[in-house]
Amino acid sequence: MSKNSDKNALILIVDDNPLNIKFLQTLLTHQLYRVYSAQDGLQACRIAKKIVPDIILLDIMMPVMNGFDACNRLKEMPETADIPIIFLTSKADTRDILKGFKLGAIDYITKPFQYKELLARISTHLKLKFARDILKKMAMLDGLTQLYNHCYINQRLEQEISEAKRHFHSLSIFMFDLDHLKDINDTYGHSVGNDVFVKLSATLKKNMRKEDIIGRYGGDEFLIVLPNTRRQAGYKVAEHVRKMIYNLKWRHDGMKVTISGGITAMQDEKNAKELIAKTDALLYQAKRNGRNEIVFG
Repeated sequence: MSKNSDKNALILIVDDNPLNIKFLQTLLTHQLYRVYSAQDGLQACRIAKKIVPDIILLDIMMPVMNGFDACNRLKEMPETADIPIIFLTSKADTRDILKGFKLGAIDYITKPFQYKELLARISTHLKLKFARDILKKMAMLDGLTQLYNHCYINQRLEQEISEAKRHFHSLSIFMFDLDHLKDINDTYGHSVGNDVFVKLSATLKKNMRKEDIIGRYGGDEFLIVLPNTRRQAGYKVAEHVRKMIYNLKWRHDGMKVTISGGITAMQDEKNAKELIAKTDALLYQAKRNGRNEIVFG
């Protein structure tokens, strides 16, 4: 789906009236939106967590779980907290409207629907949502490599450490930097040095697991978080990355890019700072050993 258009957006309709659902499904699919539906708030929460829609149209008066309670729960779940919610209501009571806004809804539409107004409001909120998504993505990515930046990779590592401790999962991290980057810049120019970053980053994104978290930690240093990965398995991953980068082909004859890195598994470290410091020390040991090497501990 193009984030420059609201077409093909995923919309979840939540209403206990099948006729309302059918009307909205017909109207929205005609506008090329993809549509899911639920008939109560509890079902809506389960579906929203699974499909993560771009916007939710939420009725207020429903059995099992009403719209207010559903909105509150959706805003509490990390997976659904940022999804725009538009309340559907048959009564324009000011207290109900204010309650909906306090719970995190962005708008309300009264029944019976004026379909042109409904479509206009949905389109407007989708465009705003996609614009926020772009800004959010820009804030977490490194401009050159399009990998996660220093701030975001640190945040994610803290989250993964917390998750691993809570669920007794393994966790490894791999830090590496480029060997002799200054020599490459001095010999071939900084544009070639930038090309190295771009090609290396694209190679990592293509070859790592979906659950692995890859970031440019700073300068020529990279950090890869490996969830559910024990020490020995992490070392195999790191060695694979080292060989993969060593075998990359470049447009200049004789040019070779190598990396030095450290890989370690979480043990009794309290936070990301301690785990990174431990891994960084291993990286510098690899440098002292002669570079183009992975040290694990």
